[in-house]
Amino acid sequence: FPKYPKNVKIHARRMAKLYPKHREEYIRMLEGRIDFWAEWGGDNNLPLFTTEAWGPINYDDVTPGGTGGEWDWVKDIAQQGVRMASERGWKGICTSNFCQPHFEGMWADVGWHKRMTELILKG
Repeated sequence: FPKYPKNVKIHARRMAKLYPKHREEYIRMLEGRIDFWAEWGGDNNLPLFTTEAWGPINYDDVTPGGTGGEWDWVKDIAQQGVRMASERGWKGICTSNFCQPHFEGMWADVGWHKRMTELILKG
């Protein structure tokens, strides 16, 4: 995957600029999808689980230790998804695709992970 690291860096830089400008639109889109699945689950009497969610699929630390702010928008949209899913009765909720130790910038934010766990447990 020779282009992978370069493309992730480009994507991270672009999203750092685009996400704040379009944040409300992204949140509305996510909420529409969550509401669709919540209604579907209710109509079919099925529990809902999310195992990977809320943001990019192909992402990584692009600065040493992931400290360059590349995770800010990912954590923000993930927090919105976790909150909405919890409020709508999801039975299983992941916080992000990137909560493993090798994603240093995401892993290091212990406070964020604790807040997400609190949101999930409230549901």
